[in-house]
Amino acid sequence: HKQTKNSYPIVVFDHTKKKKNQKGKNLMINLIQKKPTAEQVKALREKAGLSGSQFAELIGLSNRQLISDYENNRKTPNAQTWTLMLLATNQHPNFELREK
Repeated sequence: HKQTKNSYPIVVFDHTKKKKNQKGKNLMINLIQKKPTAEQVKALREKAGLSGSQFAELIGLSNRQLISDYENNRKTPNAQTWTLMLLATNQHPNFELREK
């Protein structure tokens, strides 16, 4: 598999936690997480050891200013963007990404 300058390794979702319903059957835990606070965005980035620019590049944001806006409560990422942030930094509570 040839990789170009802007391509990334192929990844798949790996369900890491399961809950059981009353009958003992596994339930899928929600992938999409609720919108974060500004503090949560900053803590996530810092825990990943990334600069704002590196974090923006990791999740595919062309506007690197958005990370600063998110961290300073000027804007809030939607639930899907937050979920991508969690997945890309391997900090999602229920799923992780693994190379195929």
